[in-house]
Amino acid sequence: MLRNGIIKLYYAFLQFSLKPILKKEYTVPIFNTINERSTEYSFVFKNLSRICPKEILDVGTGKSSLPHLMVNCGFKVTAMDKKESFWESGFFNRHYYVIKDDITNPQLKKSFDMVTAISVLEHIPTHKAAIDGMFSLLKPGGHLLLTFPYNEKKY
Repeated sequence: MLRNGIIKLYYAFLQFSLKPILKKEYTVPIFNTINERSTEYSFVFKNLSRICPKEILDVGTGKSSLPHLMVNCGFKVTAMDKKESFWESGFFNRHYYVIKDDITNPQLKKSFDMVTAISVLEHIPTHKAAIDGMFSLLKPGGHLLLTFPYNEKKY
C-alpha cells in the first residue's frame, strides 16, 4: 500500500516537473520547407537492417534521439559530439549520453562496424579531417553512413 502511494507520488512529481519542458519541446515548429530528418532516419534504419552492424559510432549527435532509437533496435552505440563548436555553450542530450570528442582529431581508441554522421559534415569546416577521423575509427570492412541536407535551390 505504501509502495503504491510512493509510486503515485513519484509519477505526479514527474508529470508536474516535466510537463512544462515536454509542452515546450512538443510544440510543432513552423518550417517554410519540409524537414528531411524523416528521410534521413529512414535511410539510416534501412541500412542498419541491411548491414546489421554490432557497434556503431554516431558522430555529431547533438540533441538528437538517434542513438537512443538505434539502441532500442538492439545496436550498441557510442555517441560523440565536439559540443562547443556548433552548440555555443554546449548542450545536454536528454535521450542519450554523448561523449565530448572532436572527429577531426578523435581521442577515442575504439573501432566500430559503422560510423554514422547524419547532417553533420556540412557544419565542419575541416571536413576532410573529419572524414579521415571517421575512417580511422572504422573496423576493416566497416561502413560509413553519411547524410546531408538537400534543397533544390541551394546546397
